[in-house]
Amino acid sequence: MNTSEFAYKIGVSPKTIRRWIQYFELPFNKNGNGHYLFTHEDEELFRHIHKQLNSGVVMKDVQLTKVRKGVLSNTKTQPNEKHKSPITYLQKSDLQQLIDQVKSIEQSLDKKADEVVSYQLLQHRKEIDMLQKNVITLEKKIEEIEDKYAQILTQQKSIEPVTQKKKTFISTIFS
Repeated sequence: MNTSEFAYKIGVSPKTIRRWIQYFELPFNKNGNGHYLFTHEDEELFRHIHKQLNSGVVMKDVQLTKVRKGVLSNTKTQPNEKHKSPITYLQKSDLQQLIDQVKSIEQSLDKKADEVVSYQLLQHRKEIDMLQKNVITLEKKIEEIEDKYAQILTQQKSIEPVTQKKKTFISTIFS
């Protein structure tokens, strides 16, 4: 069967099948057009690779089993030079140390955030107190101005003579 049909059976793309053949240096024959030829026996090998990769095993640690007429034995794969991973994998103790450092950094970050919030609250409280004092001062000034205005009004009323209106001839007749 061809690569597309085979990939469909495994549940991956044809490109993935070609990449696995190249990466693991699997000895598969090609037809006259340069396409890989697969048999039903090959399904077990590729399903095994697919299962391992889905369970979180990295490609360089995939275990290949004997599937094709004695060609592959149960071995740990050695990837091609161009597929070597530049990532160095950490030991468990190193990983735990990193996790502890991350937790410590998160705690110090939380503490610092709390301190910043507390400082901001104090600053806002000071601003509110200052604004309240300003409001009280303004209220006092308004009261003073109102009192002065009331005094001026009473003084003006006491200074103005009360003048009587002269009665006109017509108004005297009707009164």
